[in-house]
Amino acid sequence: MEALRHLVQSPQYPSYLELLERVTWQNVEQLTKALPHDQYLFYCGVVFACRRLTELPTEILAKVTELEDHANARARATAESQSAQGSAFLNTPWWDSYVRDAAASGNGTPRDFNALG
Repeated sequence: MEALRHLVQSPQYPSYLELLERVTWQNVEQLTKALPHDQYLFYCGVVFACRRLTELPTEILAKVTELEDHANARARATAESQSAQGSAFLNTPWWDSYVRDAAASGNGTPRDFNALG
């Protein structure tokens, strides 16, 4: 993904997009002429491919960003859930048992009192 980000951010990328646009329009001009069926389909495919080449990097990066945001939200929700579980016992008679059980289960010890608030 980093390679794709570097490509889109490179100084040459706008020139590449401009070239693709020119190639697309040249092929669109061919479509406006009377062509045999097979040539017409060929030029339709070329125009579609050029259009996809123009849009694809941006679409991929947007989808990756969306998936990363989703994964980060899931990690935050898990951390908040664990924090809420620990703070449910804070300042109760069961706090010492919770600390002892958390250490014994291998999940580590709960955070200190100041960190839970």
